[in-house]
Amino acid sequence: MAIIYVPAFFLVFFGDVFLAGVHIRGGIIEGVYGGLFLTTIPTFMLLYVVARVVLLVQAFMTLRSLPPGAYQTVHWTTFIPHI
Repeated sequence: MAIIYVPAFFLVFFGDVFLAGVHIRGGIIEGVYGGLFLTTIPTFMLLYVVARVVLLVQAFMTLRSLPPGAYQTVHWTTFIPHI
């Protein structure tokens, strides 16, 4: 869920920030968006990175217990008759 919603949030948030004409002075966003920027953006970035690492770890963990059929050679000529 985080892999879908975090990038969507970034698009909506930054689109709203730039369309609303928020003032950025010295690299700092002023106003209401400034507090939102300082609290939620790092949190969501961390959440996104953790979600990606979890998916990567799960993908490699599934390789530990493959069924015996996964190690058998596939004879593709029986599946593709015109070769």
